[in-house]
This record gives sequence, C-alpha cells and structure tokens, in this order.
Amino acid sequence: MSHAVERSGAPFGKVFRLPTVLPLLLLVAIAMAGAVSVAGEVIDEDLTIDTHVDWSDAEDTISANITVVSGGLLNITDATITFDSPEDAPIGLQIGHEGALLMTRVTCQAAEHPFIFSSFGDTTIVSSSFSGLYSVMEEATIVGFVGGIVAEGGDLVLEDVTIDSEGVAVSLFGTNFTVDGLTVTGGSFGVLALDSEGTMADVEISGTGMAFAMEGTTVDMTDIEVSDGNWTLWAMASSLTISNMLSLSTGDHVSLENCTTVITDSEFKGGTVGTLAILGYLEVVRCEFHNVSTGVELVYAEGRVVDVLVESPYNVGIILNFVGYAAETPRFEFDNVTIARGTEAAIDIEGSDIQLSNLTIEGCGNGVDISTSTVILRDALITGSTQCRPYGCSYTATGTGIALETASVEMFNVTIDGSNGPALSSYFSLINATSSAFINGNVSGLVMVYSAVNLHSSVIRDNAFWGIESLGYDIDPEELDVTWGNGLADLRMNMTINVKVFDDHGMWLSHADVTATSSDVTVGPYTTGFGGSSPTFELPLYEWTHGTEGYSFNPWTFTVVYGEFHNATEVDLVLGLAQIDLIVPVPRADMVIAGIKAPDTIAPGEVASISATVRNEGNFTLESAVLTFYYRDDNGFQRVIGDTSVGPIAPGESEEGAITWTPDIEGKYTIVAFVDVDDDVEEENEDNNRMERELEVSDEGGNGIPGPGALVALAALAAVALGLLSMSVGGRRDRD
Repeated sequence: MSHAVERSGAPFGKVFRLPTVLPLLLLVAIAMAGAVSVAGEVIDEDLTIDTHVDWSDAEDTISANITVVSGGLLNITDATITFDSPEDAPIGLQIGHEGALLMTRVTCQAAEHPFIFSSFGDTTIVSSSFSGLYSVMEEATIVGFVGGIVAEGGDLVLEDVTIDSEGVAVSLFGTNFTVDGLTVTGGSFGVLALDSEGTMADVEISGTGMAFAMEGTTVDMTDIEVSDGNWTLWAMASSLTISNMLSLSTGDHVSLENCTTVITDSEFKGGTVGTLAILGYLEVVRCEFHNVSTGVELVYAEGRVVDVLVESPYNVGIILNFVGYAAETPRFEFDNVTIARGTEAAIDIEGSDIQLSNLTIEGCGNGVDISTSTVILRDALITGSTQCRPYGCSYTATGTGIALETASVEMFNVTIDGSNGPALSSYFSLINATSSAFINGNVSGLVMVYSAVNLHSSVIRDNAFWGIESLGYDIDPEELDVTWGNGLADLRMNMTINVKVFDDHGMWLSHADVTATSSDVTVGPYTTGFGGSSPTFELPLYEWTHGTEGYSFNPWTFTVVYGEFHNATEVDLVLGLAQIDLIVPVPRADMVIAGIKAPDTIAPGEVASISATVRNEGNFTLESAVLTFYYRDDNGFQRVIGDTSVGPIAPGESEEGAITWTPDIEGKYTIVAFVDVDDDVEEENEDNNRMERELEVSDEGGNGIPGPGALVALAALAAVALGLLSMSVGGRRDRD
C-alpha cells in the first residue's frame, strides 16, 4: 500500500492526499455505473471516489485510505466502519476539494491504531459516532493537537454526533459549519475554530482542557453545556452570540479578547472568572453566576450588564476597569444587578465614567469600590457590608458600603444600611447625594479625608459613632439638607498634624516625647505616625449635633518631655495647619578648653607632662566626658598621645585633666587637647571643644632628667661598652 502526502493551504496541518490505486475491474465498474453500492467490504487498498457511491447496512473494515475527490459523493448509511491501520502508517477518510460526504447512523472506530478524518469539501454527518480519531498538526502551537474531525474549507454539518477524543474533537479552518447536536468527551479541546462561520446548538462537552477556542470566527451558540473541564470558552477577534449556556468549569468560563459578544439566559457555576472581556464589547443579560471568583469583568471594554445575579463570589463580584477607555462615547448599560454574599467587594470600578442603576448588594465585604472614576449611582440598596475574610473577622476588619478614592460620585435614591464600617468612605473625592440614606452603621456614616460633600433630602442616622467624620475639610452642617441622629454626634471635623520639637538653637529633638490633650475628648485623639521621631496626630477640632450648639476642642495642649525637661504648650488648631514646631529651652552642658599646659621644649626620650583645663559654660552639669590629647608634626601626621576622663563639672566650674608623653624624634609639634571628640555629650556649642599649642623636641632643650627612653638607650650603650671591654681583656689573656 502506497501513501502520498501534500500540504494544504490551511493554517495548520498535514493533510493526507490519498492515491488512486484501485483494482482495474472496480474502476471500470464505477465509471460505467455512475452510482455504485458497496456493502460488507474489506478494503485493504487505497480507494479514490470521483462519482456517487453508496454504502449501507454494512460492517466494513478498512486498512487503506479512502479519498473522495472533485465530483465524488460518498453516502454511508447504517454502517459500522472499523479502521484497522498499520502502526506506522495511519490511514483514514478524506474529502477533497469539491468532494462530498454524507454519513447517517454510522459508527466510525479504530480497531487498534487511530485513523484520520479530514474534509476540504462538503461533509454532513448525522446520528453518528467517532472514536479513535487521529490527526497530526504541523507546527502546532497547542500541545496535544491531535484527534478529531478536521474541516478545512467547504461546509460542515454535524447533527447528533458523538466524539470520544484524545486531542481536538472538531477543528474548523475557514469553514462554514452547522452543528445541531454534538457530544464530546475528553481531549484537549472540544471545538477549535479559526476564521470560520456558523451555528452551534445542543452541544455537550465534558472532560476537556478547553471546550471552545476561537479566533476570527462568527458563531451563534444555543443550548450549550460544559462540565468537568478547565476552561469553557476562549475567543479572540470573534463575534459570538451565546444563549442558554450552562458552564460548570473548574477554571475560567468565558474569556474574550477584542470580541463582540452577547451572552443571554446562561448560568455559570464554580471555577474562577465567569465572563471576562478585554477590549471589544460584551453583553451579559439574564445570567447567573454562582461561587465564581468574579462574575463579570470588563477591562478596556464596553458592555451591557442587565438582569444579572452574582451569588457568593470569592473575589470581586463585578469588575469594571477603564470601561470604554478608547471610545469617545462609551457604550455601557448597567441595570437590575444583584450581588450577594461576596467575600471581597461586590463591585470594583476604576478609570471609568459610567452609570449604574437598580443595584442590590447584600452581605459582601465592601459594597462598591470606586477609584479615579466618575460614577452615577441610581436606585441602589447596599446592606450588611462586612469585609470578613474566610478566616474570620477582627475588630479592625471594616466593611464599607461605598469606598471612594480620587473619584466623583452622584447618588440618587441610594440606601446604605448596616455596614460593619462606615457607610461611605472618601479619599480626595466629591460626593453629591440626593434622597439617600446612610444608616445603622457600626462606625460612622460618612468618613471623608480631604473630600467634599453635598447632601440633599438625605438621612444620616443610627450610626454608632458620628454621622460625618471629616478630616482636613471644612463642612458647614447648616448647609446640608439632612435628617440627623447618630451615636456620639452628628458631625465631627478632624485634622492631621505633625509635631516637631526644636531646642532654642534650632536643633531638632528627634527623641522628644510628645502627647496631645484637650478637654472633653471622649474618643481619640489617635496617634497616626511614628512615636518619638516625629509624631503625627489626628485631632478633633469641632463637633456638632443637630439642635445643639457646636463644640470646639481648642486649645490643644502639647506636652513635651525631653530628658529632665518638661514643657506644656497650648495651641489653637485650624484646618489646613499641617505641622506644629514646638521650641523648648533645653538645659545642656557646654564644654570649653580653657587652657592647655605643656613645656615649650623637651629633649628626645624626656617625659613631658601635658594637661588641659575643661570648663563647663553651659547651664547643666556635665556628668562625664573624655579629654583626648594628640600631636601633629610638621608633615601633618597626627597621632593620639592619650586620653583621660573628666567630670562631673557643674555649670561655671572647671576641671583639669593630664597625661604624660615621651617623644623620640626631634621636631616641632602641635599639641591638641580635645574634649568629647566623638560627640557623646549633647552640648550647647559643639565647636569650642579644642585648643592647641606648640612644643619643640630638641637635644638642646629639656630639664636634664632622662626619661625612660633615654635610660634604655644608656643601658644599651653600657652593655655594648662592657662587651667590648670583655673582648679586649680576653684577648690580652690569650696573648699572655
């Protein structure tokens, strides 16, 4: 049996081109009959069909290649075809360009080794099953790219077809397809489509790595069920319409890149991301997401999210990041969405200008997180924000109804009820709320950091702390159209202030201990910075409750403790004040070298006594300091002679410290006395701690008293002299 292989124009693949070696009588019969019926055959030589051939009611065993060429039609009905190929030469069935295949109620299977099914023409398969398929894809970019029905061009129709696959069940390259009833079990991919167009209905795929993978494809998908697989659908640059999909994948469900996609009446359970669109356009309508990490995610995409339920997401329920970023007028609709029992935030919005309507959030970590965005929120109910992780809540775990950062939000008929943390927290943002309610929170209603708020016909009541806490921004409560009634008070304005302590010489006392106190402060103040080096406080300035006179916490008393020094300073704080510099007179010692004593001249080897007087000119007793002496010669070389300790020295008192020095080399020296050379003592003035004077070492100088060096030298000379004398006497004795 001979085989010939030629390449097709498809993006992938080796396609087996079958030779036309037939028994002579069979060729003559086909040419004369025009339509021939073959049944119950054992075909062990390559067969080429270029006319109409019917196979029916038969069990055929094929160990050769069957090719339907241009003008040929192979019609197989109610048959079982067993492909029994040699191990080293896969064989199979190929429909060539302008050839045709019709299979009805046919079972195709492999006896021992896999077989090949490839179509370049028109193929219709009805109520049939395939197992043991095999294909080799040249330069395949996906590992395990084997198996399945491969259609390259032409029309492919599959109705009630079952495929057991080890690779790709159905591969479509530039094909027009109609699928109505397809069951795929196992393999790497269920359906792979590239530059194709068609419809799929009533499809069940289980146990695959990815059920659908598409690029450059237009498809209408209805009644799709995917289970026991890792990934349901991935598509790039395609147009998809999906309805009635049930996805039970363990990984991502639907991931789209630069596609136009409409998904309706579908359900997604378990796994990770429900629907993700990067660029392009995504509609999700009348869909449910249960126990996914994220239900809907739009990233740089446009879309429509309507009549959607996201239940128990374990990450963020819906992510809307940079929606319509590249569009002049983004296409986006968000209406009638419910997100319940989520671990993290229900909705995360970043870099978008969008509107959300008819939103219900129940028992999620946070309600809506908004950053660098402009959002209009209408008719929303956010209840029971908890921010509790699976490992449990702590006192610091706060759930916020709406969290803003560098954002602007317009709220109409929005109710935030029963948050574990603030109903709304805002950082550098603007809030305009009309007919809205911030109620029953475990902390404060609104917590605002350098943010502005306008409230109209709104309610802030029954919050455990304050109605509004404002840090760094002035709010006039009389200008707010609000119904009040909160735990500690209705409005509190705070400020953050950094405190630095300097002495009266301008030295920063980085280790000063600072505390802040004010009368009648029942909660706070809070230390928000590092204690000691530069403490930062969040301090209340003003508190107001509806129907009562406002209360000011000024003045604040800042108490400084630095060593033995203690000082209290009263300061009136105002919003916008960022730092307070406290200047305190700190008592310090101030060591001065009042004089230095040393001989003018000394001989080499002679002992010199050198001393210096240390006077304390400060206002604090010096407990102890090191007085160091060193010399500097004519060449600039310096060397420590010795040191001694002085102290305690009371203010205005002096003490002398002394050492001895025995120079060996003649020359002119500068003697330096330096107290506290390592700056161990904090002083008023660190620049007056040294004094120097000149001293000469010369044989002409000295006091005639040899020092230890001179004595050693004399002893050495004496030893040499005695040795010479002994040698001289011994020599005379030898001569005698």
